[in-house]
Amino acid sequence: MICAYIPRPRGLEPQAPADLLERHPHRILALLEGRRTDDAVRSRAVAAASLSGGYLTLVSVVARPFPTFGFGPVCCPAVSFGELYRDATRTLARIVSEIPGEIPLMTAIDQGSILDVIARRVEAAAHDLVIFRRSVFVPASGG
Repeated sequence: MICAYIPRPRGLEPQAPADLLERHPHRILALLEGRRTDDAVRSRAVAAASLSGGYLTLVSVVARPFPTFGFGPVCCPAVSFGELYRDATRTLARIVSEIPGEIPLMTAIDQGSILDVIARRVEAAAHDLVIFRRSVFVPASGG
């Protein structure tokens, strides 16, 4: 259910879960999406940070607002960016409250697709390990 990747220069390549923690990553990036899987992402990230002694960066990703269409008498509630941002903030606060105090922690709220957020964050801080939910499509790295 949860995916962990070691960033490579040519893209993101999956690694076997047993191999990930043997490498002792020191910069761990965990992405929260306001879904049920956030607790599993937190557990995996805390385990990796505890084992390696590295620091953890939690990023809550703000979902894109859904486009609304008018279908006559059918009513669809519109969700604004502000509401989605507040939801991401609440998710981040809840997850941070469950992180042990001995783990160095940085937090952020970002927006865009998960893969775009991963690319920006890894480029900026050179994370060794990225943890997020599995159903996100990761393209195979080729030449």
